[in-house]
Amino acid sequence: MATAAPALIMMAVSAASSAAAASRSSSQAKAQAKYQQQVADRNKALQKIQADREEKARREQAKSDAASARVRMGASGITNAGGSSQALLRGIREDQNDDISQIRFNSEVGMQGSQMSADQALHSANVQKSNSNFQLATGLIKEGASEYSGYLKENPIDTSK
Repeated sequence: MATAAPALIMMAVSAASSAAAASRSSSQAKAQAKYQQQVADRNKALQKIQADREEKARREQAKSDAASARVRMGASGITNAGGSSQALLRGIREDQNDDISQIRFNSEVGMQGSQMSADQALHSANVQKSNSNFQLATGLIKEGASEYSGYLKENPIDTSK
């Protein structure tokens, strides 16, 4: 019984040390995940700004193209009310809308990619924490079983009663 107390103290010290290491590791993983989320948020904001600029530039280009087309048609004696002039202007608007849709799609894909990276970092932090907790619990169980086995060797149970 006298040797059981120091062994239990050593087991408790070992468990506390393992818990502290697991906590540090978990804290570092959480900090990394938080940083990844901040990076993703900044990237998404930058992608939104860039998409807005590209969209605005494309709208301005479409306005300029339409104005140039109207001038060319007017110089050729074609009015804006005619079918072919309307078809040309409609084509310019459709091209603009297609381009803007593509800009928005590309921006959304980029933002999703940034968020997926942040989500993956958070998931990895959670998995690391779970693994650390599992290893700690497994170690405690093994140490406890070993100590109990040693205790039983020193103090056998009398089953004859």
